[in-house]
Amino acid sequence: MIDLIQYAESKRRISNLTIDISQKALTSIITLIGTSISTCIELRPRVDNAVWPYTKSNWYGLLATSNVFYLLGEMLGDWYPLLRTKAVTTNSKKIRIVTFMCILYNIVKLYGIICYYLDYPINLTQYDEKNVEINGTIKFKIRWWGMVATLQIVSFMYDLSVIYALKTDLFNKLAECNNYCQNNFINKFKQISELRIIISMTASLLFLPFIIIFVISLFKEYTIGKNPAKTNIEVQIEQLRQTVLSVNYTFMYIDQIFLRCYVEQKDKEDSIVTWTYSETSPSKRIVNPMNNNNNNNSSSFYILTEEDEESSLILDDNIHESFSTQATINNNPYTNINMNNLNYNNNNYNNKQNFHFDYINRKKIFSFINMNKNVNH
Repeated sequence: MIDLIQYAESKRRISNLTIDISQKALTSIITLIGTSISTCIELRPRVDNAVWPYTKSNWYGLLATSNVFYLLGEMLGDWYPLLRTKAVTTNSKKIRIVTFMCILYNIVKLYGIICYYLDYPINLTQYDEKNVEINGTIKFKIRWWGMVATLQIVSFMYDLSVIYALKTDLFNKLAECNNYCQNNFINKFKQISELRIIISMTASLLFLPFIIIFVISLFKEYTIGKNPAKTNIEVQIEQLRQTVLSVNYTFMYIDQIFLRCYVEQKDKEDSIVTWTYSETSPSKRIVNPMNNNNNNNSSSFYILTEEDEESSLILDDNIHESFSTQATINNNPYTNINMNNLNYNNNNYNNKQNFHFDYINRKKIFSFINMNKNVNH
């Protein structure tokens, strides 16, 4: 699984710390600009008999502009699941589905950007001469919240397409956790990126019914003109929407953090022992640097990857016991292991056993074969 994550990191171009920080910072900076612009509305003078944001200049110059930065920042983050999918799957059909949903998701948000400019000039007057409420922003509210409802549906479909594309990897990872790791939710959450996407998708799904009910309420207000709780509902729904957005993008950053931890762990593990490759053999020959000599009893090995399921490590009983015990004590298969103990004597071949060595909690399995025994691969 570490290899899979490292490959995903390289495809996503966040394996370099500087690039990773700059990419995440770009999304944060764009969103922060939108927040800064919208807060300027409260610093502007208020106008009597007008609904928030009180003036047309505030509406178009501040509110609409801040919305542009908000949605652009979200759109940058929306590409993250697509990039994760492309990193771990080669199924072109599934990738096309996820790409289509991502583009559709962004198109809906583009419509959300232009929503603020469709009713020009916007009427922010609260009451007319007869003290009757005008509701000049009701058309905008119906467009906006209709867009949000559509956005939630597309968001759910987008997340669902990602899960569909990654379901094979998800089930494999769940099975791996059940077999080799502590079988609890926290451990699975830390190790399985797809599980974090499912949680984010669930948040969107739970939010969807509230948005649909609210849009229906706004439609009734527009057609019938009665909705006494409209302001309270709008404020509460907007707060809930922002909470869901925070959950989604927080999980995105959490996912990057856990991916970063796995890659750094992998780099640290790879630095424990340095092997020297020799291409003189049909199989890759690995020479132990701790005993690099040419005698017949040198601790040199053929190395096979986990794809070679039929391969095994041939050790006599004493060496097997020593190797396993020391690896268990150090909680690491390579730390402080004297590779000279793995020297072979031709007389030991009558007493041998197969041994698959687990590399770092079974996340990568290597199999070694003694070079003194003729093996074809």
